[in-house]
Amino acid sequence: MRDDLQDFFYNKRILVTGHVTYLGAWLCMLLSKMGAKLTGLSIQKPENPNLYEEADVHEIVHAYIDKANNTDVLDRINREFQPEIVIQLSSVCGYIENFDPKDIYTSNLLGTLNTLETSRQSNHVRVLVNLIPDYLDNAILRKCDKKKIGEIDLIMGSFRSTEFLTTGYRNAYFNPNQYDRHQKSFVNLSIINPIGGGDWSKNNSLKHYATLLKQNKKELVANPDSYYSLIHVLDIMMKVLDTIYTLYAPPVQNEIVDSKIIGSKLSLKDEVWITHFLKELYPDKNFTIKTEQKPVSNNPATAELSYMSDYRQINDWIPRWDAETALTKTIEWFQARERGANMQRYSLNQIDEFLNC
Repeated sequence: MRDDLQDFFYNKRILVTGHVTYLGAWLCMLLSKMGAKLTGLSIQKPENPNLYEEADVHEIVHAYIDKANNTDVLDRINREFQPEIVIQLSSVCGYIENFDPKDIYTSNLLGTLNTLETSRQSNHVRVLVNLIPDYLDNAILRKCDKKKIGEIDLIMGSFRSTEFLTTGYRNAYFNPNQYDRHQKSFVNLSIINPIGGGDWSKNNSLKHYATLLKQNKKELVANPDSYYSLIHVLDIMMKVLDTIYTLYAPPVQNEIVDSKIIGSKLSLKDEVWITHFLKELYPDKNFTIKTEQKPVSNNPATAELSYMSDYRQINDWIPRWDAETALTKTIEWFQARERGANMQRYSLNQIDEFLNC
C-alpha cells in the first residue's frame, strides 16, 4: 500500500456510478475521508434497509438518481463537475431479483455505454474503472431469488457485456501503446466480494449471525460447504484505489490491462470456522453450533471464468485487517446499528481506525 495514496486522492474529482449500492456507499465514505470531491449517479435507490441511507451517504456526495438512458445528466456532470476519475459500478447489485432481463441489460449495458462514451469525449477524464463484483462467488447470485439456470445466465451475461464493452472502448480509442497521445486508461477490475457492515443482500449469513447473537439464540447453524472470503470491504476498496493511482500516474504500458483482485487463501473460511470464532469472541452468549450440510451452487475457492483467464491477477498485497478483524468489525457494525448508533459517524470512525492501523 502506497503511503501517499491519501494525498493523491485529496481534491480529486471523482464520479462514482452505482454509488447507492453497498460497495458504492463504502467507496464514497472512504474517498470522502481522503478529501476527494465526489459526485454519484445511480438509476434508483436500493430497497430498505440499505447502507446508503443508514449512513446518510447523500450528505457527503453530490448525488443524482436518474434513468440509465438519460445522457443529459452525464453531460451535465461532465460539463459542470469535470471528473478526472470515473468508477463504474452496476446500480442493480444487491437487488437483482427485482429486475427482468430488459431492465438488467438497460441498466448494466446501456448505463455503461453512456458512461464510456461521455468519458471518451471528456477532456478531463483520465481513468475509468469498470468495477465488477465476482458474480461467480456465492455473494451475489446466491442472494438472488432467480432459481432457473437460464435466468442466472442472463444476469451473468449483463455483467459480462459491460466488461466486453469496456475492453472494446479501450482497444478502439485508447490503445495503451498510444497512451502519450490520448492519456486515458480504461480497464475492467474484478474484485472478490468483501464483507462489512451494511450488506443487506439476501441470504447474508454474517448479518444473520449478528442478529442471532443480539437475540441471544442458543443455536447457530453452520454449513461446512459455504465459504466466505473474509476480507473487509475497506481493504478491497483501498486496493481498488491503489490500482487507480497506478493507472493515473501516468501508468506503465503493461499496467493498462483488465485485472482481477485476488485474496489470500488465509481469508477463505467456511461457516463452521466462522461460528466457532464467534463462540470464542462472545463466550457469554453460550450458544451451541449445529453443523448442517447443504449444497451450494458456487464455491469461491474453485469458481473461475474462462474468459477471465487473460486478466492480470493482483495478488501481491496483504489486507490491513486479517480475517478475524474483518469479521469482528462486520459483526460490530450491525450490533451498533441495533443499538441505535449514528451509522454515518460509526462508519466514518471505522474508516479512521482502518486508515490509522
